[in-house]
Parts: sequence; C-alpha cells; structure tokens
Amino acid sequence: MSPPLNSWLIAALCVSVGAACDRVACSVDGREEVPSPDGRWKAVVFSRNCTLGREQTAVSILEPSRQLGSEDPNLLIMTYADTVLGEQADAVLESLSLRWTTDSSISIEYDARAMIYYQVTRLWGLVVTYATVAPKTGGGS
Repeated sequence: MSPPLNSWLIAALCVSVGAACDRVACSVDGREEVPSPDGRWKAVVFSRNCTLGREQTAVSILEPSRQLGSEDPNLLIMTYADTVLGEQADAVLESLSLRWTTDSSISIEYDARAMIYYQVTRLWGLVVTYATVAPKTGGGS
C-alpha cells in the first residue's frame, strides 16, 4: 500500500523549500562516502527512513569536512516501486552505485525498478548523469 498523498506532498515541500520538515522525522544511516578526484567534494550514499513513507536510498554532495546530518538529500532520493516487495525491495534500495568520472561530474546507476522522488542533474557546478540497470537475478553476490 502506498503512503498517503499528503505524505508525498509534505516530502516534496520539504525537498523544494525546506518548509514543514520539522514534522517529518527521518533516521539517517550513512553507507558510503566517495570523494571527488580533486578532493573538493564527497558524495554520500545513505539510507533514510522517514515517519511519513517507506525506506529510501539517497545521495548528498557535501564538502569533505562536513558530516551527514538529518537534512534532506540534495542530489537524489529513491525508493522501490509499489510492485516490488520483500527482498526485492532491499535489492532495489541497495542497487545504487556511483563514481566520479571527473573532478566535476558524477555518474549514478540504480535498479530500473526504483521509484525516483527527487533528482538533480546540476549542483554547485557539478554535472550528474543517471542510468538504470537491469535487476540482478539469481543467488550470486
């Protein structure tokens, strides 16, 4: 069952203008930090679980000295589509991979079954490209 429409609206409002976010409590668990080749930025991949919706995987770009806080992600927020259940949902959330292709560009791939809440293609002079990949099948790792 999908989260109620008002959950989506509040989440969108939080992302776009930062309003009403004090009503949306999110726990954040950092999974991976990937520094840019020149060391000016770091991309942080993390899990987010908010009171108004399902678990999410997110990406933020931060200065290297900055720690991930509870603020909203600034680059990407994704979750799994309504048709994806159980272990498949976990696979979608864990599918995200990223790599810096230059000092100012980053490439992000994720499972084609992901549902994107928010993504940007330019941020602070950085260029971001996205690609979907076919779901992994079988029991291998």
